[in-house]
Amino acid sequence: MELWKHQIDFVNLFQYANEKGLWMDMGVGKTATSILCYDNKTKAEGHHLRTLVLSPKSTLENWKREFQKFLSIGDRVLVLSGSTDKRIEQIKSTKCNIVVTNHESMSLPRLVTLFSKMPIDMLIVDEVHRFKNPNGVRAKNLIKLSDNIKYKLVLTGTLVLNGYEDLYNPLRILNKDYVGENFFAWRKRHFYNMNADKPWLNFPRYAAKPDAIKYFELLIKTAGVRVEKKDVLDLPPLVRTTHYVDLNERTFRHYKEMEKGFVTLFQGEDKMDAVQADLVVTKMLRLNQIANGILKGEDGEILVDTDKEEALLELLDDLCPAHKVVVWANFNKAIEAVERVCRGLNLYTCKVVGGQKAKERQEQIDLFNNEAKYSVMIANQAAGGVGIGLQAASYMVYYSKDYNLEKDLQSEARAYRGGSERHESITRIDLVTRGTVEEDITEALAKKMTLQQMVMGMKDKYTKK
Repeated sequence: MELWKHQIDFVNLFQYANEKGLWMDMGVGKTATSILCYDNKTKAEGHHLRTLVLSPKSTLENWKREFQKFLSIGDRVLVLSGSTDKRIEQIKSTKCNIVVTNHESMSLPRLVTLFSKMPIDMLIVDEVHRFKNPNGVRAKNLIKLSDNIKYKLVLTGTLVLNGYEDLYNPLRILNKDYVGENFFAWRKRHFYNMNADKPWLNFPRYAAKPDAIKYFELLIKTAGVRVEKKDVLDLPPLVRTTHYVDLNERTFRHYKEMEKGFVTLFQGEDKMDAVQADLVVTKMLRLNQIANGILKGEDGEILVDTDKEEALLELLDDLCPAHKVVVWANFNKAIEAVERVCRGLNLYTCKVVGGQKAKERQEQIDLFNNEAKYSVMIANQAAGGVGIGLQAASYMVYYSKDYNLEKDLQSEARAYRGGSERHESITRIDLVTRGTVEEDITEALAKKMTLQQMVMGMKDKYTKK
């Protein structure tokens, strides 16, 4: 088994620690590293550690596969599924010492109570940034549980995606000594309200005090190890390009009518409160649906009428089967459109979407990565954007997307990761409808802007018209 140097270094470091964060970019081996840390602690303790692994639903089975791959102990790994009653029964009847379950388990009171009574030696939290909400029930339950566990590993490649406030919960899960026991006291001490002197904004927006940034960076280095993809992997160039399409006249008229109401939200009132900001986002997402050709008629029927299908057909006709392509589509009707295109070209396809069982999802991933005749993977970002590898792909086409920076980064990393070295380059193609909010969304994602930053930028844009 060949390991990267950064993996070996972290495993060696964890021999002398009880808790650490793996601040590693997607695709550089966080899962394998944490499993080897588990193995070292097991050997040091002289018995199999009773371990709880929390991960996104889409990666549950992958954890079992990785335990089997690296340690040959897949039979000691229990993946929880089904209702609360079924999960409780699975735990009570198992002889497995490793339990893998989804993040949502931390919001199920009876399951949380059972976990708190179990003698857990080690906690591994994958994609720990998803517990960043300080008021969230899941985060509160996890923090309480973690305080009584000896060994802890938390994993994420996006520790401070939205700002340094995101640090609190991951570090609090590791050790309360890093940040204290009260989020609001911690925020008051290290942050200021950027909107305090802006009377037209009725909601706070926090930023780190200048003298706190060095402190935060020291915390990050002390609590864990940061590994960036560019520093450890010899990856091919990532080429980003945009293909523009146009709405037909009928759909564009509907779009412009709805846009009038959207623009009105930015004009008239000098102030924008949190409620109004949420309304802006809702309207923006609706405009984005129309930009993708999804339009509700008066009878409630959903109509799909867009030039994107033709554009995708031309792309796939050129690329396949010589290249493997991941097509990301976020709306059900958009997924159907992609399927129509693939059928028309007689392409063998795989699919990772919501509603699939973990075993079926993994089978589809394996077919795409390992079987030459399967040239297209159709996926949505919610189901396939986290914790899976699609390294066989040399092209990614974003047929439709909503505004979610985390999902965008995560989905891109499914193909652009360790194992991509086999390709001369990885190409990302965004299909964008000209003259619509989809242009704003694509530009903001490319600049890694938060949703709030995007909304404020759009306010400036539309009020100047």
